[in-house]
Amino acid sequence: MRFQFDLRGEITAKAPESAIVILSTHADERLIEEAKTIGARAYVAKTKAGEALVKAIESAIAGGALF
Repeated sequence: MRFQFDLRGEITAKAPESAIVILSTHADERLIEEAKTIGARAYVAKTKAGEALVKAIESAIAGGALF
């Protein structure tokens, strides 16, 4: 999982205005906290995707956060 989070620096270097939303197969609280630490705006487990993913993206675009 660490590799995916490491991409944040590369993404924000190329597009600093990006709002990062993480979609993961893991609903682990430790990973959610790590996502917050790296500046992600949202974290959605694939098991809860669908409407939750749409809400996370809308929240990130609006400048909010959803975890």
